[in-house]
Amino acid sequence: LHVEDDVVFGSEILMSCDARAPWTPQDSGVQTANLGLERIHLHTSANALDHCTFLPGARVGERSVLGSCSLASHRSYFTPSAIYTGSVQGRASYLRDYTATKALRAQEDRAMRDLDDPWVWWMF
Repeated sequence: LHVEDDVVFGSEILMSCDARAPWTPQDSGVQTANLGLERIHLHTSANALDHCTFLPGARVGERSVLGSCSLASHRSYFTPSAIYTGSVQGRASYLRDYTATKALRAQEDRAMRDLDDPWVWWMF
């Protein structure tokens, strides 16, 4: 499991890195008995909301959002700054890309920096 800076987690998230589990597709052409563990990677500022499930090899791009009850299937990749939710036929549903103006992006970056600033917390 690899989690970068400022990743946000909701409640009751399941993460499984064991690729020998029964949810690994048999049609992948790889012997599952030889796979062992596969890394789950959450990039900077990714969001995983309540009740998300991550299967082996899932990668969530920078500032990407997995909405409530999303399924990150085996070896899935979620593009940066995109929003996904739920599950249809074993894959998270793509909703849309998130494109912010430079001003809004700067405001979001400042808010993320404030999360680590003790003065902000004490003044609140």
